[in-house]
Amino acid sequence: MKPIKTFNDVMNYCKQNEVIYKKLVTEVGKKSLIPFVGTGLSSAIKVNKASIFPVWKTLLNDLADEIHDETAKRHTLNLIYKGNYELAAEIISDCHGENKLFNDLKHIFNDSKIPKQFNKQQKEESVFKLVDLFGESIILTTNYDAVIERVYATKQIYLQPATTIDMTPVNSALDRSRNGVLFKLHGDINANPKSIIFTRSSYYENYDKSKQLYNTLYNIVQNNILFFVGCSLTIDRSMKVVKAVKDDNVGKHLHLGITNVNGQSVDDRIQYLADIGIEAILYPDGEHKSVKLVFDQLIKDVK
Repeated sequence: MKPIKTFNDVMNYCKQNEVIYKKLVTEVGKKSLIPFVGTGLSSAIKVNKASIFPVWKTLLNDLADEIHDETAKRHTLNLIYKGNYELAAEIISDCHGENKLFNDLKHIFNDSKIPKQFNKQQKEESVFKLVDLFGESIILTTNYDAVIERVYATKQIYLQPATTIDMTPVNSALDRSRNGVLFKLHGDINANPKSIIFTRSSYYENYDKSKQLYNTLYNIVQNNILFFVGCSLTIDRSMKVVKAVKDDNVGKHLHLGITNVNGQSVDDRIQYLADIGIEAILYPDGEHKSVKLVFDQLIKDVK
């Protein structure tokens, strides 16, 4: 298959892409979407050709490499290889200790790694185009870092980060009484350490159906159309909530997204996402420039 070079290449990759793109134009134009941003957008910001922040799998591998007990290290790396990220994170936390783990995360996602002045190439990345497309809409993210806030600040939009420690800004954004809220579902590296959701036990605790995070996210998914970008769109905790809304037959619509095929055939990926409740523009694995191509065209078509 030829590499993706143009917007039309993305549209031609999959027969449903053009249909979904037209829906995206309509919904962005109506300002009805809530973006759900994954690590793929933050990690696209690079300095000297290296990502300033790691994606989830890379983060876990790096932390696992620091485990001193060789047996525990091999076991953890094997869990990561098999995709059992939550259990791997639990072992990493046990081996490092909670305080050291938070300090490690604080170092890895330190604000000092974010350029004080973004260069022209960095400003071409998709995370910058979020501002043009979604303005001061509430944004959902599982990212710990401050890339989104810094990017928005370059356009004089100062987002208020919010976590499960204090949901007041999120509730205000959802009832439309305020704008410019960034809901960091899994915590903020610059806030209360207790906001960080990293280990399997912390996921179990926060995604229990009786807990605030689960119910808030469920209600957001039920009552809004989400747009997933920079996300792997595999069945992780947040995706299980999206699927729960679909399975409970209380969702009013399918959500939208843009993602790679993730090692599946196009047809299998379409079905996989439909079972969760998402229809997405698809592109080949490794062709992440497709997101930028779609965003560039979207900005033209919405205007």
